[in-house]
Amino acid sequence: RHCSRRHFWINVRADAISGELEH
Repeated sequence: RHCSRRHFWINVRADAISGELEH
């Protein structure tokens, strides 16, 4: 896949933001 890295980063960023917001 070509945009695999982009999607991966987006998922990681969203997860990190979600975790930070929850804390």
